[in-house]
Amino acid sequence: MKYLIFCVSASIIIGLASCKPKAHCGEIEFRNVEEYTAFVLKQQDRIKMQMLSLNTEFETGNATQIKQEYSQLILTCDSTLLLINKLSAYDGQEEFRLSAIKLFSFYSEVFHDEYRNLLEFYLKKETPIQPELDSMNALVGRINKAEDSLVNSFKSELEALHAL
Repeated sequence: MKYLIFCVSASIIIGLASCKPKAHCGEIEFRNVEEYTAFVLKQQDRIKMQMLSLNTEFETGNATQIKQEYSQLILTCDSTLLLINKLSAYDGQEEFRLSAIKLFSFYSEVFHDEYRNLLEFYLKKETPIQPELDSMNALVGRINKAEDSLVNSFKSELEALHAL
């Protein structure tokens, strides 16, 4: 009987321990790696969707709508960066979390600075001269190169976390 009570008690303790969250973000708790990474990817998707909305407005050429979408992009990016910064490491694994912070920080910096410059350039009423166009194209190239590097690191760390 004592053995049975011991086994039941041990099973309950092990069961409770396995239900313990492996990570959290404020009040949100993640019990497995899929929940954890899905949360981060959802935040990245929020930014992407807002970028697509901004790009759509560029196609319409409506300056007021472009500025509103840009403001919404900044708000979305800032709120997702705050969430990612609150995110704990998953089961002690810091690498994915740190790569997400680097990527989201990059987005924040680019949207606050370079995108603002690109927006001002686009909304200018005068026709741009070739050196301005070359400068803006070079800026876009640098942004894309830096983003590619960070995204590759992010993907690599995502795969490594899922492989655990």
